[in-house]
Parts: sequence; structure tokens; C-alpha cells
Amino acid sequence: MGRTLESPEAGRDEARLRRTVEGLLTRAEGRPVRVSELRRQPSPFATLFPAEVLELSLAGGEERALFVKHLGPEEAYN
Repeated sequence: MGRTLESPEAGRDEARLRRTVEGLLTRAEGRPVRVSELRRQPSPFATLFPAEVLELSLAGGEERALFVKHLGPEEAYN
């Protein structure tokens, strides 16, 4: 089951994540990609940093799953 949004800040973070994923997939696939549904699950494979599995439904009906590791701010630009 996906995460429930609990605050306006969580909603902004979710929107930012969606825009980021759309941009990365658009660049990777060489065509515009729109996410119609985004579900987030904690990953059982997280180690030092938290990680999630994103399950995506795309506007064209396609499905994708992405592994996302949340690095600390000191790792963000390396």
C-alpha cells in the first residue's frame, strides 16, 4: 500500500518527486513520460540510508518500478 499524504509539506515533496521521476524517465526513454500514479514502499534492502521502491503507472498504461536510495545532504552532489 502506498504512503498517505499527511501534510502540505508531504504533498509538495510528493509533487517534487513525481516531477523529478518524470524528468529522469523522459530523458532515459527519449520521449515525454507522465506519471499517472505513484506508489511508495519502504525497501527491505535499505542499508545505511533509507530506500524506497516506487511503483509507477504511466499515462500510456505502462508500469515501472524504481529503487530509490535517499542519500544524506553530503552525498547529494557527488
